[in-house]
Amino acid sequence: MPSKTLLLCGALGLIIMGALVGTGLFVSRDTHLVLEGKIQRVRASEVRAGASVVIADVKLTNPSGYPFMIKSADIEIIAADGKTLTGRFIPEVDAKPMFSVLPALGDKFNPTIAIRESIKPKSTVERMVATVFEHPIGVIESRKGLVIRFKDVDGPVSELR
Repeated sequence: MPSKTLLLCGALGLIIMGALVGTGLFVSRDTHLVLEGKIQRVRASEVRAGASVVIADVKLTNPSGYPFMIKSADIEIIAADGKTLTGRFIPEVDAKPMFSVLPALGDKFNPTIAIRESIKPKSTVERMVATVFEHPIGVIESRKGLVIRFKDVDGPVSELR
């Protein structure tokens, strides 16, 4: 049978280790870099025969203690046949005049998310992501799903579905 001193030292060691692990977890609680949010609305219009544009308005929250700097913002469409379609990002300079040329898109509600845009820690922003697909509007409108992927310059990737 172990002595009382050995049991006391073992218990004290476990308490100290638990306190150290708990402190480490508490200190690092804001270091997980991720964007959370939701897709508010999705609109699509035909640009020309065989090509369509998809506009998604999103609300993004950065819950971490560090800024999330956008390296890329991509929209993927899961087509009715299960294939994944990828498009090309449209920057603000091209997206702004698109609304007057394509009235089916409606109004422009939010600024387009910019490459190298920094979303501050503990903040929420509303942005627009615009993407052109080399697929007819029928394929886009009959989609099964839509994924918006935001990549940070340091590597973390966040997805909205």
